[in-house]
Amino acid sequence: MAVQEVRTYIAGINSISTERLIDRATPGFIFREHLARYTSTLGHVAGKNVLDIACGTGYGSDYIMRKAKPKSIVAADIDPDALRYARLRYKHPNIEFVQADACARWTDKKFDTIISFETIEHVPRPDVFLHQMISMLEPDGSLFVSSPVRRVGALSDAPANPFHIREWTIDEFQALLNLFFNEVRLSGQSFSLLRKRGPIRIPGRFIRKMAKPVHLESPFFEALIYDVLPLDIVPVKYQAGPPTAMIAHCRGPKQNVDADLALRLAMG
Repeated sequence: MAVQEVRTYIAGINSISTERLIDRATPGFIFREHLARYTSTLGHVAGKNVLDIACGTGYGSDYIMRKAKPKSIVAADIDPDALRYARLRYKHPNIEFVQADACARWTDKKFDTIISFETIEHVPRPDVFLHQMISMLEPDGSLFVSSPVRRVGALSDAPANPFHIREWTIDEFQALLNLFFNEVRLSGQSFSLLRKRGPIRIPGRFIRKMAKPVHLESPFFEALIYDVLPLDIVPVKYQAGPPTAMIAHCRGPKQNVDADLALRLAMG
């Protein structure tokens, strides 16, 4: 392993707060939390042309390639050190690792599925980021995007995490994404072990496998009680406790977006 890759690995071992995740170096519970987000996309990537933007060290691209067999994956990140590690650790003929800025136009390709986890809270202009995602997405494609949930304070407040620029509440994030997409299905992720009590119970891990869990709107389904297990990603309304992170599945990109409103919802 080249010197830079060794340094990258050591950095992951020495810092649990690093935003660069490395398998077997990052603490297991943190790594599983991030990997669970990629698991939520597996039903939407098989046979597809996929973009994993802000891929970091490439663990997520490798995971979905092994589990779901996309046609191809372009794994892009702005950090050349992370990409060098990814190319060494996760080399695959159908994964192309490229250096790119998530907020700048860098390709004319269109993708069936775009995945960008734990990215939008890092960028200085989230509205520009979303415009770029739409520019690279097929009209019938899907965008998966995640962010931590802000508990208190205003959107303009500096987050506690020094790597983050901005964090949203669930309602704020929904409103922002609704401005850019016709369909936004918002799910939550939590470490909570709390359980809702009731006569009928379905484990969260089974909800996660349902084709359209957000559309369980009938009185029958509303009567069911859902267990939300640690790290499960399920609709926010079924969370046993407040989620720590939110994952959005966005479809139907809008070509005409109110720029002033987008800036206000993105920046506060």
